[in-house]
Amino acid sequence: MIHKLFENIRFGEVITWFFRTFLPVFRFRDWVVVSRYSEVIEVLSRNQDFTISEINAARMHAVDIDFFLGMDTSPQHDREKGIMELVAKREDMGRIQQFVSKESERITDEIKTIGKIEVVETISRIVPVLLVDNYFGVRNPNQKQMLYWLRILFHQLFLNLNNDPVIEAKAKKAGNELKPFLNVLISDRRRQMEEGKECPDDLITRLLKLQPQYDWLDTDAIRRNISGLIIGAVETTSKCVVLVLEELFRRPEVLKEAIALANKNDIKALKNYCYEALRFNPHNPIVIRYASEEQRIGKNGKYKIPAQCKVLVGIYSGMFDKKVFTSPGKFKVDRKTEYLHFGYGMHECFGKHINAVQIPIIVGSILRLPNLRKASINDGKVINDGPFPESFWLEFD
Repeated sequence: MIHKLFENIRFGEVITWFFRTFLPVFRFRDWVVVSRYSEVIEVLSRNQDFTISEINAARMHAVDIDFFLGMDTSPQHDREKGIMELVAKREDMGRIQQFVSKESERITDEIKTIGKIEVVETISRIVPVLLVDNYFGVRNPNQKQMLYWLRILFHQLFLNLNNDPVIEAKAKKAGNELKPFLNVLISDRRRQMEEGKECPDDLITRLLKLQPQYDWLDTDAIRRNISGLIIGAVETTSKCVVLVLEELFRRPEVLKEAIALANKNDIKALKNYCYEALRFNPHNPIVIRYASEEQRIGKNGKYKIPAQCKVLVGIYSGMFDKKVFTSPGKFKVDRKTEYLHFGYGMHECFGKHINAVQIPIIVGSILRLPNLRKASINDGKVINDGPFPESFWLEFD
């Protein structure tokens, strides 16, 4: 599995340097590896030449969650992405920041007398799943069940590159449970609105209010798109929080600086530390596209991409390209170049702006715990469940 290759991330830095320097576009059988920043951006910008449906669409269809992040440019893609951009407003960031801050502080306050925190199941998955309820409008009293659904479906939709039948079977079962759950939730909310009852201002309510204007916006369209958003809302954030903390603990002086910013509640500055940490310790080092026909990329079309090739786009490698990220081996928090953590172009992560708020707030709430340090449990290491962090213990006074 690709994520295994990057478990030793320092090896990742060496191997990607080699590719960037000597083989920036490298073919191996029916794969092409693109590792230099300029070609990475070019591939991710040419949506009609390098497509995504061949990569994700079948896995999404298998669990009945056809979602615009698995679609190429088409009328369906454009209208469904457009409607979600209409209801998920940029001006909601203040509300999201306030909610995430409140819940993060509530959780850390509750464990202050314990002297230790298991990051994953105490806060990094819990705050995002609470946001799924508060902002997206999907409340499940059985939080454990909801977290299981979202994790196995994320695994299937975005990470099951080998089409593991065990993962697919578990995901199909979860999808078959999530679908009627959401259909009932949407129907109940519609009925409440028709009865004139006050409803929360969340994405499901907003979508239902738009139904009279769009004849295609039926229950199934709402279910599929809400499903796609919430599936990506928890595990991405949780993994980023854990990887940021893991990287900061590798760098004691940087950790001290980040703690100082957390104590000042300077979330904007702390975000720079989080994103630079993720450059060294990425949650998603690659994305994949497909070239159905022969393409050429690079200056003057220097490199040929053969037809019917999968293109492994090295966003992690691109962020170590010294022509763009100066002094790439140094931890610098004043970089002006946009990070590629959440992709680039038409199919970048839909929740990137939420992540920009949520990740530093959760990290900051943890860093404010007094005399924070790695715990002796599991030798201070992150324990993974496949591609997902499962356990990470820290201690404090």
